[in-house]
Amino acid sequence: MTRLLRVSVLLVAAFCVQFAFASTAASPPAVSDAHYEISVRLDPLRHTMEARGVVTLASVQSVSLPSAPRFRIESLRVDGRETDAKGLSSVRGRRVELRWQGTLDSLDATLDERAVLTRDVPVVDVRGSFFSAASGWYPSVPGRLARWRVNVDLPLGQRGIAPGRLIQEAEREGRYRASFEFDRPGEGITLIAGPYEVRERRVLSRFGHDIRVRTYFHREIGSLAAGYLDAAAKHIARYEALLGEHPRAAYSIVSSPTPTGFGFPGIAYLGIDVLKLPFIRDTSLAHEVLHDWFGNGVYVDPARGNWSEGLATFLADYALSEEQGEAQARDMRTRWIRDFSALPEPARTPIARFVSRTHDASQVVGYGKTAMVFFMLREEIGEKAFREALRTFWDRHRFRAVSWRELRLEFEYAADRSLSLFFNQWVERADAPQPRVTSARIIEGSLHLAMEQPAPAYAVSLPIAIFGPEGPQRRVVRLQHESETVIVDVPGRPLAVMIDPDYRRFRELAPGEAGPTLRDVTLASRANLLLPDRDSPVREVAQHLAMRVLEAPAVDGPPFSAPTLVIGTDAAVFQLVAERPALAPPREVAGRGSARVWSARLPGGVPVVIVSARDPESLVALLRPLPHYGERSWLVFDGAKLVSRGTFPSVPPQIGVK
Repeated sequence: MTRLLRVSVLLVAAFCVQFAFASTAASPPAVSDAHYEISVRLDPLRHTMEARGVVTLASVQSVSLPSAPRFRIESLRVDGRETDAKGLSSVRGRRVELRWQGTLDSLDATLDERAVLTRDVPVVDVRGSFFSAASGWYPSVPGRLARWRVNVDLPLGQRGIAPGRLIQEAEREGRYRASFEFDRPGEGITLIAGPYEVRERRVLSRFGHDIRVRTYFHREIGSLAAGYLDAAAKHIARYEALLGEHPRAAYSIVSSPTPTGFGFPGIAYLGIDVLKLPFIRDTSLAHEVLHDWFGNGVYVDPARGNWSEGLATFLADYALSEEQGEAQARDMRTRWIRDFSALPEPARTPIARFVSRTHDASQVVGYGKTAMVFFMLREEIGEKAFREALRTFWDRHRFRAVSWRELRLEFEYAADRSLSLFFNQWVERADAPQPRVTSARIIEGSLHLAMEQPAPAYAVSLPIAIFGPEGPQRRVVRLQHESETVIVDVPGRPLAVMIDPDYRRFRELAPGEAGPTLRDVTLASRANLLLPDRDSPVREVAQHLAMRVLEAPAVDGPPFSAPTLVIGTDAAVFQLVAERPALAPPREVAGRGSARVWSARLPGGVPVVIVSARDPESLVALLRPLPHYGERSWLVFDGAKLVSRGTFPSVPPQIGVK
């Protein structure tokens, strides 16, 4: 196919692709005529909300009424006619006006990250109010993008924010009022409020417009505002240079009293404890800023897979590791591959089916594997074509909801060739290739590698390292069959061969290739829990901690008959370890901190993770931080603070040359 024909295909695809709201709509509309005018008055002390809204449309359509629990509709008019809202979940019309109110839930500060990710209940509280777009808190047109204006009314001392340009803000009559306007088609309205101190900086876009950069921080982290303003400005400039003009007039970083990590159009909503971490400004914040282009600028069609999280991980998180050097980049690639290799078969799904992160297993697929696919795609088509495709994808599809198909077409046009095989196998398949060298021989001066992989075979360009007296040599061999012999011309007399020594291809690791990590146990579909302490309070805390870190409920089976999690106090754990030398703590953790966590493998390969703490209080301190470090092999904590961490090295097996 020529470039000219490919342009035609792309234009047809761009015309036919349709928008998606956060719903299961199979064919999201390409153009939205919906407009919402929402005014909200909150009383955080009484946990109440009063609201009024107007939905206007160019044609008669179905409008969903606020559906969150505890809401009561006070009045409803459809096209100027008073309507009884009792028993109604939706109405049809061109103009819908209503008033509604409710006494809502207060903030539950004990929620862990997993619970926050899956809980869509509006919350009104003096410590922080949160209304997610998916919680049904306002009237909306299902399956349609919309434009909106949101007016917020709060008591003094509180500040509110919604996606959109801040068009007015004032304090008067004992109240704080602000209005936000979103004048491009958007997916949904999230409303946030809290006792925020606001800091602001105006940033000049490289395309000539001002961007209002703000922090909305709780007082306890107010001193961090300047650093976050600097970082946000830096990230905006970076991605404008890479992708094109930032699509918004504002960007805000907002603190949450719960352990959140969300990105909304023009807003990063991050937990207070997360924002305190010094590396977040250059990692998580960069990831969320990038979402203003991909995810919150070009939207995801959830019915056809979420490509944006993996792309943001590659362009933000991984790009930072590359800047720090190849060793850091290799470490991140290795962790993505190791995490997948630890994932049980039932949890392995095609990345085309990934929608959002709700647990570690979904993160392994939707973030890590997907990011690795983009890394391999860049290697497949080259840096220049890859960047060209990203910019074209942004220019062509901004404010549209698109799928992997539209993304593939842009990369095909930039590369000037079909990439259907690449995308089909990496996006649509749930497994990973398992290439193996079964023999390596020198025949008539050439190296003959007999290679195998399970059916159906992947087509993959596989890096190999060849070791000999002349030093290591790098080659790339092309595999596409279940069994084949590859002939490589090499100088001298090679002694050994290693597959993919730098972990540049997503693949299933060979047995014993990777050192153990916590995820060998925490991701297991069936894990035993062993509690060596007899003291009831210790056992109770340990069981709670196990629920936090294990992906599936622990089973009651014979000790070490399956992946096993051991949790206890030092005295009880050390007695257990003394009976099994293979479980001894590594020197990196021995005798350090108030709690230590390490992974091991028993003879026969059964993975074990051991959590050993000085006392019950030290175990309690691990409840929040421990679930975030599953990719590591060992950890040392002082209270809730992580003071040291590490990962046992991965080394691909060497095959001797005969």
